[in-house]
Amino acid sequence: MYTDLTDAVIAQLELKDRWGVTGDANESTMRDIANHGAVAGFHGFIYYHETCAFYDANAGLIWDAIQDDAEAFGQTPMQIIAGFKSSIYDNASFKNVLAWYALERAANEVIDALEVAK
Repeated sequence: MYTDLTDAVIAQLELKDRWGVTGDANESTMRDIANHGAVAGFHGFIYYHETCAFYDANAGLIWDAIQDDAEAFGQTPMQIIAGFKSSIYDNASFKNVLAWYALERAANEVIDALEVAK
């Protein structure tokens, strides 16, 4: 079972196997995200209207994940965000960057779970 944030990402990607992300196409998508990053463009996370809506619907989960990662790395949430290789110049680009963070974090969580299961 994945975190609620990963479940939300899987739903946004419209990957049907919500709990296992099994199947070659779904696993391949998650590996592509983990290897190439959100900037490569993935269904549901391409346009600002998609990423901003995802952020708005999942802001609490995203901030919880950033806080967890910040604590794990001995940083503040703002230090984590400052380390992203994206330009933030307005509210929409900020939401986009955080939605992409959620996408990449979820992909890594899924890949880690698949590796453990093997």
